Amino acid sequence: MPDDQRLVFHLVTDRMFRFIHPLKQKNFENVYQHLPRSVEQLWVFGSSVTPNNRPDSDLDLLAVGNLSIEDRKAIIDAAGCEVDLIVTDRAFFSQKSKEFAHCFYTVVRNGILYFDREWLYE
Repeated sequence: MPDDQRLVFHLVTDRMFRFIHPLKQKNFENVYQHLPRSVEQLWVFGSSVTPNNRPDSDLDLLAVGNLSIEDRKAIIDAAGCEVDLIVTDRAFFSQKSKEFAHCFYTVVRNGILYFDREWLYE
């Protein structure tokens, strides 16, 4: 992993790991290390980012980008546990995440932005 990605990983994960069950931390690290280049943003939401997370909880992820079937499979396989993966493109996500009644609004409000390629390479 390049140094700039490692720095961002630690900045984001130090904040995020306060909410994740210790047994899940390795799952998130694996997802990050095997993240396909087509992923522009990766959000973590649901029980994964609450104190109520349990070792047997699944990972709720929202990937923004133009992901192929292989990219989606790579994320799920890297997690090493059950994953609920939602995939959308940036334009649709940007529009719908501002609509109060849309599920993407809930992801932005309650979830954690785990990875943002645009922020990484600004």
